Amino acid sequence: MNERKAYVVFLTDDAIEELGTPFSAFIKRKDDAYYINAKSIDPEGNYFHLLVDQEIVGGNKIEVELQLHHDFVKGAFCGEEPAINELGFS
Repeated sequence: MNERKAYVVFLTDDAIEELGTPFSAFIKRKDDAYYINAKSIDPEGNYFHLLVDQEIVGGNKIEVELQLHHDFVKGAFCGEEPAINELGFS
């Protein structure tokens, strides 16, 4: 069974304050951890690139690429989408 891969990218506390309102739609929280769910990531280059699905008006989804400074990223992990959801990072 080929499930879609999903990524959870954990952010530093400084990232939450620095990124502010423009990024708040993408940032989630579980316990004391702030994170962003992504369809794919690319940590190479000057910025950490995340490809995310974002729900817009009417329930439609659009694909958005976020670019974060590497200093804002604590770490990331990847797994099949159902497993990531089961861990509570949906």
